[in-house]
Amino acid sequence: MIYYLLSDFKTIMNNETMAHSICHDVEGKGILFIPSTPKEYFKTSKYVDELLDVFLEKGIHFESVYILDSSDTEENLDLYLQNSSLVFLMGGDTKEQNSFIKGFNLSNKLNSFAGVVIGQSAGALNMCKEVFLPDEVEFISGLGMFDDYIEVHFDIDSELQLNRIREDLDSAICIPDNGAIRVEDGTYDVIGEIYKYKNKEFIKWGSMNIEYREVKIRRATVADASLICSWWNNGEIMKDVGFPHGLGKTEEKVKMSIECNDKILLILLVDDIPIGEMNYSDLGNNVCEIGIKICEIDLQNKGYGKKFSSLLIERLFSVGYERIVLDTDFDNKRAQHVYESLGFKKLRVNENSWEDVEGNLRSSVDYELVKQDFISFIS
Repeated sequence: MIYYLLSDFKTIMNNETMAHSICHDVEGKGILFIPSTPKEYFKTSKYVDELLDVFLEKGIHFESVYILDSSDTEENLDLYLQNSSLVFLMGGDTKEQNSFIKGFNLSNKLNSFAGVVIGQSAGALNMCKEVFLPDEVEFISGLGMFDDYIEVHFDIDSELQLNRIREDLDSAICIPDNGAIRVEDGTYDVIGEIYKYKNKEFIKWGSMNIEYREVKIRRATVADASLICSWWNNGEIMKDVGFPHGLGKTEEKVKMSIECNDKILLILLVDDIPIGEMNYSDLGNNVCEIGIKICEIDLQNKGYGKKFSSLLIERLFSVGYERIVLDTDFDNKRAQHVYESLGFKKLRVNENSWEDVEGNLRSSVDYELVKQDFISFIS
């Protein structure tokens, strides 16, 4: 299943990436609207017509249009879902919509739905595992499609909204009207402007799908698990990071790593052929940690490490990170040369700080990069 969480469908559809993505994902079979005020049919119909106009402007026409209301039965809902390729959870009254969809057992029914789900405003909130209602300072259960708390209609310039989030939540994904999140197989793709709130800070969260000439960086998906597993279990590839026999990972463990949103895995491609992987993770306080491996041995020492690192580092600085950190094995002099050529400064050597699989004590080196020291290898 593919689903989108957003604040304002009409606004975000002015984004070319969003419009292209929707046109690619959505079939014109049928659309089912889930209102937030099911008893106010005429009001709902007005908003449905406005939303359908947005689809039509992008060349998407639906064969059938269904609006779930309070007079429908679960059997009606089953029929609507069977004949629809898109479910649209509308905005409005979050709590009323929440109660309405629970009465139809929508969570279980969407588990077997093969189409696309779009949640707008209240609809996006109700797609979450837990829904935070700021006016009531109350948490209620949602559809369970998204693990994080979200804040819709987010305005980074509204101190009132920022302070309320800081008071009520430890972390959240904040979606302005010009932003959206696309989720497929547990993998997030950011469209437009999105912010992550953590450790009392709001960090702009950018998509890491990057293209430059023949090279490309994209988010890893579960379809990449077999390839990544083969790389991670190859001792020849992993020996430079201290694992001469590989990591011994199963494909299921790799899939869990891909779906983890604390450390984001990326695939590196040259002429659309995967050659390695990168990762980055938010450490808070505008600090990001990265790692990179060129896994096709014939393509090592060809300058790709500097090129891919430059692309990722440029993007991370552009979305608000102030420091980028990493560590490497003390004996991996090749990697240290790459990092120092990019402007990283050596912070410390951690002597005998970890033990490898053969029982040998090994040392590591910590590096740090700030924007003014960054040397890009992208011309």
